[in-house]
Amino acid sequence: MNKISIILPVRFRQDLTKVALDSLFSYTKDFELILVQDGKDDQMDFLKNYDAKFIYNEEPQGYIKSINAGFKLVSPESEYVMFLNSDVCCTPGWMEEMIKCFDLDPKVGLIGPTFTAWNGEQSIEENYKYGDYNFCDEIVGVCMLFKREVINELMNKDQEHKIIGDGPLDELYGLGGGDDNDICMRVKTLGYKIVIARKSFIYHYISASFRKLFKDDVDYSKKHASGVFSKFKEKWKKELGNKPRIMIAIPTFTENINHVLAVRLIEWSHDPDITINIDFFHVLLH
Repeated sequence: MNKISIILPVRFRQDLTKVALDSLFSYTKDFELILVQDGKDDQMDFLKNYDAKFIYNEEPQGYIKSINAGFKLVSPESEYVMFLNSDVCCTPGWMEEMIKCFDLDPKVGLIGPTFTAWNGEQSIEENYKYGDYNFCDEIVGVCMLFKREVINELMNKDQEHKIIGDGPLDELYGLGGGDDNDICMRVKTLGYKIVIARKSFIYHYISASFRKLFKDDVDYSKKHASGVFSKFKEKWKKELGNKPRIMIAIPTFTENINHVLAVRLIEWSHDPDITINIDFFHVLLH
């Protein structure tokens, strides 16, 4: 396997961080690890036991700045760069299955795995809808695997995309959240494709560090999420447009769609005044 640089910021939850690192070294080959300890934490002394390049921020900088700092230590020969959260557990073959997806199309530039405990398209529960992979509009920032050349192109466009900071992630989004939507949008504007590798799977303990940072204050977490996503929508309003977005989910028992309904859906999907996303799912009868 070609060389991969994995940037992994760490803050809080020593127990989960140890699981992430142990599973990473157990199930991944030929990679370099860049650990970014974001803030003073005496419990994180065990990090020095791992073979990694190491950055220590005595004062917390947040996930985005930590990724950007870690990127500066990526080896020039690395062909792939991964941003990885510290609240995951890797599984056998997770990396190999993602790497395979780059061979699907020369314009594949960003890959993500499937997860547990996730309600979106990357949930492993959605696998029955697809084969080994599917193309998508965006993936979440828990685990993002880029071609190195894509990261380089993104950074060459920093001024054009009005990026704040010196790195691949836009520091407009502060502590984090919205940055993953942003970098997916930037990847697509360069003409690259995004893929979910459905045979690649990792466990994910959702937002462990954020929950600790926000003292499990659900209301504050919601306000934070709403605030950063508003920044994303404002930044990309021209590309996103102001058209209403409608999601239509249609269950089928036979996998066949009524002809009249199919024609109507096609008409709606071409309506210039609205954006329609249509999803068919097969309902199994027992």
